[in-house]
Formats: sequence, C-alpha cells, structure tokens
Amino acid sequence: MLDQIAEKYLFQDAKFYRGAYMYISRDWSSVLDELEQEEGFWAYYIRANARWRQAQDMYANALNLSDQARKEDQLKKADEISKSTKDDYLMAIKTDPDNTLEPKWNYDLITDDNARMNALKPQPAEKKIKFGIPGPGGSGEGPEGEKNKGDKSHKPEDLDRKGGQRPGKAQGKPEKTG
Repeated sequence: MLDQIAEKYLFQDAKFYRGAYMYISRDWSSVLDELEQEEGFWAYYIRANARWRQAQDMYANALNLSDQARKEDQLKKADEISKSTKDDYLMAIKTDPDNTLEPKWNYDLITDDNARMNALKPQPAEKKIKFGIPGPGGSGEGPEGEKNKGDKSHKPEDLDRKGGQRPGKAQGKPEKTG
C-alpha cells in the first residue's frame, strides 16, 4: 500500500527530473526519447525546449558547412524542427498550472518567422568582466596609485592609517601613542 502511495504522490514527477537532467547535460535526443510518450506541462515544455535546442545546434552546424547545397538543406531542416515545437508549446500553455509566461513567449517566438530565424542564429559569447584591481604593469589603478602617478593607493596596509598614525600591533592590542 505504501508503494502505491509513494508512486502516486512522491515519484510521479521523477521522469521529468530525469528529462531535465538530460536537458542540462545537453543530450537532446535522450530528452526526446525519455519524454516521448509523456503528457503534462513539464513533459510538453521540456520536450519542446529540447527540440528547440536541437534545431539551434543544427542551424549553427549548418553555418560552418562549405557545401552550399548541404548548408541550405540543414538550415531548412533546422527551421522545420523549430516549427515542430509549436504544438508542444501550445499544450504547455494549456496545461500550465501556474499560468507562467515562458511557454507563451516561446510559442510567440516560434510562430513569428523573423523572430524564429533570429533566435536560431548563434549568439555571440558574453564578454568576461575582470573584477579587482590590476597589479603592477597593468592598466588602471595598482599598488603605485592611479596610472603610476605616484599617488598612494588603497592597499591593505594603508587602510587603517589615518594622519600618519601607525596601525595596531599584530597581536590585536592598540599601540600607545604619545
């Protein structure tokens, strides 16, 4: 009896977790195989997203082909795969228990030809932002001050000096002055 209760209430979404894990690991075909016969919001949504990602990968690969005929064929197949997600996104909208916007946005993207083609194109990588202060020889403020002008920088040993006073002793006791 407990097995039936656990199966009905605790483990009913386990197949969706497996599909989501495969999705995160970018194994699109396994996601589609895992959720092929499943119904429900998560099955529709994850399956449609996996097909969409599969179409994006195919489109990016097609752009690297040198043979023009194969390139056009691959681009066309990628577009057809992306269009095939429309039904799953529509069912996800209809079965969404929380009425979220993501499946609606994705459905709108799929049904608009220009937006779909722009979204299939590979996106440029994000710029990496360096945090912190560059060291000696680097540009900007470093240990010697701003652009090596000789001004004192805010190095860690300068932080608790005020008006020429020395910082406290290493043991944590303040130094007696005057």
